Order: sequence, then structure tokens, then C-alpha cells
Amino acid sequence: MNSEIENTMNNESNNSAIKNLETRITLLLEDKLWDDATKRCLRLKQINPENSNIPLFLLLIENKASNIKELLKTAPNNIVDNVFWKQVKATDSAEASELKDFENKIKAENKEQESEESVKLLKEAVVEAEKKRNKSTFDNTTIKRKHYSSNGHYLSIFFSFVFLLITFFYCLNFLYYPWKEYYAACQLKDKGKISEAIESFHKNKYFIDAVFLKNKLENIFINQSLLGKYELANKYFENKKILYAVETYRQLGFYKDSIQKDIESVALLNGATEESKEFKVIEFKEIANNLTINKEAEKKAKEETERLIYKEKAKKFEDEENQRRLKLEEKNRLEREKEETQEKIRAVALAKAEEKIAKLKDAEEEAKRLKKEAEKRRALLKVKQGTVKIIKVNGVDFVLIGCAKGGFWMGSHPQEIGRKNDELQHYVAIPQGFYIGQYEVTQAQYKAVTGFNPAASFIKGDNKPVFQISWFMAHEFCEKLNAITKQVRPANWHFDLPTEAQWEYACRSGSNTSFNNGSWINMNDCGWNITNTPARTLSDVARKRPNAWGLYDMHGSVWEWCKDDYGDYTDTKKASLDPYKMSGFQKVLRGGSYKSKAEDCRSARRKSSVPGNNGAGNNDFGFRIVLVID
Repeated sequence: MNSEIENTMNNESNNSAIKNLETRITLLLEDKLWDDATKRCLRLKQINPENSNIPLFLLLIENKASNIKELLKTAPNNIVDNVFWKQVKATDSAEASELKDFENKIKAENKEQESEESVKLLKEAVVEAEKKRNKSTFDNTTIKRKHYSSNGHYLSIFFSFVFLLITFFYCLNFLYYPWKEYYAACQLKDKGKISEAIESFHKNKYFIDAVFLKNKLENIFINQSLLGKYELANKYFENKKILYAVETYRQLGFYKDSIQKDIESVALLNGATEESKEFKVIEFKEIANNLTINKEAEKKAKEETERLIYKEKAKKFEDEENQRRLKLEEKNRLEREKEETQEKIRAVALAKAEEKIAKLKDAEEEAKRLKKEAEKRRALLKVKQGTVKIIKVNGVDFVLIGCAKGGFWMGSHPQEIGRKNDELQHYVAIPQGFYIGQYEVTQAQYKAVTGFNPAASFIKGDNKPVFQISWFMAHEFCEKLNAITKQVRPANWHFDLPTEAQWEYACRSGSNTSFNNGSWINMNDCGWNITNTPARTLSDVARKRPNAWGLYDMHGSVWEWCKDDYGDYTDTKKASLDPYKMSGFQKVLRGGSYKSKAEDCRSARRKSSVPGNNGAGNNDFGFRIVLVID
């Protein structure tokens, strides 16, 4: 019984909260705060999803209208929308009535406008008929036309009347009858005929008020509690309807002071017969006895209930304590496992760190060892300027002069006398030192390696430079020399023809003039050319003055083959690394010969020929070797 009363009070409080929220939404709409109103609508939908006012509020927000009147003014087409009226009728009856009058007014204006248009059409038809009658003659044809025109006029009036009649019945059916049924349902509600009122409201489902009141009455009808019956019994008692009051009090099952009211009502039964009075007295005595018994049973039941509740609470408390203890034990276990796992992780990380440190130490030692070896290799590969290296082959000495790494300006200055177009000046870096022959390969050296002397008989001599040599012969000589000196030459070094950059770098020996001795006048001091060489003769090597690095016969004597292909210098604005890469089918010759003019013996002078040409006609193609790193 108490739970039913509490449910009723909760419903009333919930209804009160919903009502307050609806009021708040209405105020927000009046202030045109659409976003806040939308949030409140969503909150109302969470509390009461079936609330019939929510669609109306959303419709007002969508059309930016503060109230329904403003909505009807801004969007009058919504008047005939049944869905709209489902939402409008959820408001209170007074506002719905006012809105209904507004709707009837608008529709009446629409109908009046339609009627005015119909009358206007009729007037125009009458005026047209009058014109036709005034212009017509009295012949039979005119009478027939007049007759047909009159019939058309009456037919137009008849259809207009039918249209107005249909419109009248439509308005009557759409406006008057639903409103009449709604008014009748409200009267049933006021009389307390809840079920009948609910049924009548259900028929008026297009009225928002009807839907709202139907839901409200259904809640009252479904959730009707003993408190409502008790108030009804008190009304019977106050209105002197004692028998109704007694019957209702009996139905309450001794609710509150219903027995006392029953006993008091006996004194008011003056109009009843004596038998009725005696019957009521006996009945009330039985009720009093039952009340005493029921009170004792209720007391025992209450005590038993309290005992069970206490026992249930004690069990629940014990279960909670056990659950809390188990959770604590599980938490401690997880913490221990976590600590053990972290300890294992730390141990593994420590082992890995120690292993990594050991590897780093080993790597550091290895790096030091490799560094020392690299330093040793660099020391072995390092070429000191002017170092003399002698390698003996079959009893013949090969004297080589060291040229340290460095850089120089290759080619000739634009103002240099005798300059050719293929001598564009550019900077070249020599990244690795090398050893170059102190003089050209002699006939004795060539014979010691290859076993024969290709020089012409009239210019033979062991200390004369070998001539009538093609590029292929010079290259083959270097390969045979490498094979013979494999055990005596330094490791990782080999004999080869000099690149064009190595040859000019060694020839200039730090100078930047036309000749390595710096003067045209002194050219005869450093080399053999056509001006200082007798006919059909070729001097021995090392008879002229050497350059600054101790190299002989870099100017004149014989043309010397280089390793590079012949080609034009390309990007002269950037430093180039030796060897200078060129493409072509001819090889480079450098230095001039004893048959060349002085200007053709300059440091920058270049000449090209096919690799198979040995210069047999001029007897002036020879070569010089270099010892370079692999």
C-alpha cells in the first residue's frame, strides 16, 4: 500500500519536473534562443520520450517561431496539415481554442475570398450575357444563341452553388464536429467519467489538447491509488452519502482512519431502518475485531520483514566484505606479478645493456685496430714529394719520382703564345699521390721488359727514348711490367700510363707558365725541339735540365702517350677530379718531340691520334710510365 502511494508521489514529482521543463522551453522560445531550446527539448525527450509537446517545440524551432500564433502567421499553409494539429492540440484547452478560432478565421477568409472570386466570375458572366442580349436581333438564330447563353449562365450558378455547399459540409466536418466531440469529452472528464472521456478524446486524435488529456487521464486511470479512493470516500462522507462512504472505506482495507470514519458514519444513518443500523453495528464490530487481528498480524509481519531485511543487509555486508577482500588480494597479487615482471624486464635490460657495452667495447677496440691499420695503409699509400723509387727489371733500373697529391690549373691562359682552342683553363684536384718515370722509357728498359727494340736502326741507343710506339704497345708494356714486378713493387700499386692530368701536373711541377722553367728563352735548357736537335739524331735521356720535381725531358724529345681518350674540356668553372673522364676514339699525346716547334712543346699542348698509330713516319711517339695505387 505504501509503495503504491510512493509510486503515485514519484509520478506526480516527475510530472512536475516535465511541466517545469516545458515551461522553460516556452520561455526560451519567447526569447528566441533556439539552440538552448533545442537542448532542453532533447532533455525532455530523455525524461519522457512519449511527450506530445516535443514535436510542437521542434516545429516552432524549425520555423523560428516563438509561439503557435506566430507560426501560423509565418507559415499559414500548416493550418491544413493534420500532423501540425496533432502537435498543436497538446497545449492547454484555452490556447487550443484560441488557435482554433484563428484557424477558422483564416479559413473563413479563404472561403470568403473564394466566394468573392466566384461572385466576380458570375458578375462577369452576367455582364457578358447582357452585352450579347443588347447586340442580338430578334431572329430565330439570335433567340437560340440567347437561349443557350442563358442556359450556360444558370449552369454556372448551379455549379458554384454545389461547390459552396461542398465547401460548407467540408468545413462543418473538419472544424465543427471534431470541436464538438472535444468539448463533450472535456465535460465527461469534469464529471469524472474517466473511461468514457478517454474514449472520446481518442476519437479527437487530431487535437493536441485531446491527445494530452487522453494521456493524462490514462495515467490517472492506470495509476489510481488508495489515496484517491480514500479522498473519494471522504467526499461521500462529507456529502452525507454514508452507505457509499462505508462501502468505499471497506474497499480501502482499513486504510488510515477508515474504521473511525465508518463508526462515525453510523451515527449519521438517521434515515436508515433499525435493522440497517444493527446490521452496520455488527458489521463495524467485526471490522474492529478484524482490525485488531490484522494489526497484530501486520506487526508480526513487520517484525519478520525487518528481521529478514536486517538478515539480508548483514548477508549483503558480508558478501561485500568478502568481495572487497578478494579484490584486495587480487590487487596485491597483480602488483606482485607486476613487480616480478618489472624485475625480470630490468634484469633482461641490464643483461642486454651489459652485452651492448661489451659489444661497444669490442667495436671500439676493433675501430681502434682498423684505424691503426688504416693509418698504416695511408702511410704506405702516402707519396712524399720528390721521393725516389728504383725498381730493377732484368738488370735495368726504372727510376720513379714521387708526386704528392694536390691540385693545379690545367690548360693555358687565354693570352699564352701558341695557345690552341682545346686548352681551356680549369682547376683539377689530384686526390692521390703517384710515382712517375724520371724520364721517358728508354730502349734498354723497353727491351728488358718485352725482349725487343722497335726503334729505327739509325737512332738506336740504350739510353735514348724508345720510339715508334703505339698506344696499344705502351699499354701492353705496362701489363708485362706489372707481371714481372709483382713480387718487387709495393703492394696495392701497379704500373700504368699517366692520365692527362697526372702528366701535366708532373710537367708543371708547381709552375703556371708555358714551360716548367718559366721562359720561352730558356726552353732549350729543358727539352729538345726542332731548333736545337740535329737532323736524324735523337739525344739520350736526362741531358737537359730537369724541372722543379726532378723530371727530365717533359718538353720535346718524343711525344708521350697518356691513358685518357681525347676530348674537349667541359665544365671549366668547377674543380675536376683526376682522371678527367672524356669519350672518343683517339688517345692523348703530350710534351712535343724533337721534330716539333717550341710552341708545340708547351706544358698545356695537346695532340691526339688513334691508338694504333706508332708514329713510324716521324719516329717521335714514345711514352712515360707511372706507378699508381690500385
